[in-house]
Amino acid sequence: MSLIIPYEEKLYSNEGAFIDPSGKIIFTHGQHLGFAMNHCLGSEYDYLSRLKYGNSYDPNAFEDYRREHNYQGKQEDIDVYSSSQLTKEQLELFKLYWEYWDDFDFSRLHDCSDFLVLLLHFDKVETVMRRCITTTNTQPHIRFYNYFLMDWYIKQLEPMRFNYKTNKFEWDENYDWIVSKEDQEAEEEIKDIKSRVLVKDRHLFFK
Repeated sequence: MSLIIPYEEKLYSNEGAFIDPSGKIIFTHGQHLGFAMNHCLGSEYDYLSRLKYGNSYDPNAFEDYRREHNYQGKQEDIDVYSSSQLTKEQLELFKLYWEYWDDFDFSRLHDCSDFLVLLLHFDKVETVMRRCITTTNTQPHIRFYNYFLMDWYIKQLEPMRFNYKTNKFEWDENYDWIVSKEDQEAEEEIKDIKSRVLVKDRHLFFK
């Protein structure tokens, strides 16, 4: 059977999280965008950008950086993404994503959390305004079995991909919206339990 995410009560007190594809829950303390930006761009992105492009108020900033980090390169060669948590392949995809949407005047498209969810298949957990998990997983009733039992809203989205032939980000036409037999069985099982068991007792049926 596919991975089932354990039910985590701490999601409430920690105000949401991301869940990586392997099932690891990463608490964000209500700062989804901040976490996503640090994960993708890197925690030092702004600082390194100011150094690289000479936007620092301190005229000695670059020299201080060279001395503190034993940096031997030129100012224009600073890698602004050096603190990113992405793999090499993920970072190359992110750079395309960041530059691609830079031509559009839609601030929503600059949200790094969209990249994590739509292209890297992270799940986004929100708990402040509502109990909601946004996912591109094709078997949501299995992956979030315990959360369905506890009346969470699971929002399933179609993922995106980069089309190297057209140089555009597109919705993944190969995404399988057909419900698998395994996921359908999990959905029916959830419905049956919810019809017979009060919310306060449903934890007894967690997987």
